[in-house]
Amino acid sequence: MRILQFNYLHHALGSAISQLRDDKSKNFSKKLGIGESMYRMIESGNASFPMASIYPLIQIFPEIQFEKFAKLLVAAKSMNNCSEDECIKISSFLSEIDPDFSLIFDYWKNSGKDSKLKDVEIRRELGRKTLLYITKPFESKLIQLEDFVNKNPQIIDLLKKLHEGLIVLKTIE
Repeated sequence: MRILQFNYLHHALGSAISQLRDDKSKNFSKKLGIGESMYRMIESGNASFPMASIYPLIQIFPEIQFEKFAKLLVAAKSMNNCSEDECIKISSFLSEIDPDFSLIFDYWKNSGKDSKLKDVEIRRELGRKTLLYITKPFESKLIQLEDFVNKNPQIIDLLKKLHEGLIVLKTIE
């Protein structure tokens, strides 16, 4: 039985939170009521998010759904020091009771599990999937749209041409 080196949900939450903030970690940690070094450990996935900081986080980011965030936090805590098989069972269970969770779980499972969590791109994408899970539906759709546009840069050119065409049509009238 292999104990996981990394708790992928701690990494997912840390990456998601780092993508949300636009402030320096020092200022942001103060807003959450925790020390800067503790915050950096959370962001890197090496520490769990403190329960006492949930309320300040949701006040700063009202787009976070408390229920989903709390569910993710409880799941992350329950996966501390568990084997890979136990983590898969816990994640499968959570996916059954909340199908949206499979967005995170499936990405982790298909990306090579914890062996790849040192890869910055995989951690960033895991954070994006987590943001899709914990944010309210409208914000989640915006994140999905941004992902789509980033993967299809030709859309920007098409939108620019469409916009230019509309301006030309308006000046002709």
